[in-house]
Amino acid sequence: MIFESVNVKYEVINLTDEFEEYAVYLCRCGNVKYTICCLKSEKLKKRICPLLIKMQEIAGYDDLVDIFTDRNDICAVFRYDECGTTFNEVCDDESLSLGKKLDIVYRFCSDLCIRNIPFYMAADMLKNSNVGVRNDGRIGFCYRLCEMEQYADSDMTEFCRIFGGIIQKLFKAEKREFEIDEIDKFADGIINDTPADYIELFGRFQRVYTELCDKINSGKLKSRNKGVRIWSRLKVIVPMLKNFVIGALLILACFILARTLFTDKNSDKETIKSIGSIIVEENIDSK
Repeated sequence: MIFESVNVKYEVINLTDEFEEYAVYLCRCGNVKYTICCLKSEKLKKRICPLLIKMQEIAGYDDLVDIFTDRNDICAVFRYDECGTTFNEVCDDESLSLGKKLDIVYRFCSDLCIRNIPFYMAADMLKNSNVGVRNDGRIGFCYRLCEMEQYADSDMTEFCRIFGGIIQKLFKAEKREFEIDEIDKFADGIINDTPADYIELFGRFQRVYTELCDKINSGKLKSRNKGVRIWSRLKVIVPMLKNFVIGALLILACFILARTLFTDKNSDKETIKSIGSIIVEENIDSK
């Protein structure tokens, strides 16, 4: 199957998703892959086409490559991204450290600013596990467009509600182990006080990222477990006391050695014997 615009032909690799009002295909043109969304119903066309036109005018957004008609369908061509390990899978990965998870969220917020993905599409991707971490460390945004019919009714508040929930889930284990109230404040903050745009969202998380990374690097990250906190403090105190203890032991050893050396080993040995109430002292010369 081939989709054809005015100057370009897109060969279909496979059908990714099919819904009543639209279908999503993975295609290629030469060696480059694309995601093509075909709008079928007239109702959806009327709702989505104005959004597609606006998307072409968004500064810095170039993931929407082309729009054309084919077989009475309106086709929107998006840049294809490998999703990699989805955010849901990242949330369940117990091997990831707090620092690694902070890096992932930092890159996600940064990429949103750089690529300026419309918030209704970003919300769709987050909600349906179409955002992930690629093998090269980059964030993958997969345009599967699972809830396109809701785009016109979605806003930044909806995106932040979904993103805030993912943040809570992502750091759930770390919040039980460490005192990282900054995470809760960030998540609750973007839900209850929606940022105006991605720049403000990134700025808020950047402050959290800096504070927590400083605590991690300086060893000031506090554990919620008292036993762990005591052990952490001991690990700091013990090296400080180590030299003092070693010095005290050396002084004690020198004292014992000196006392031994200055004891007269050649002094007579006295043997005291007693018989009844009579005490007899006998001097025996050492030989």
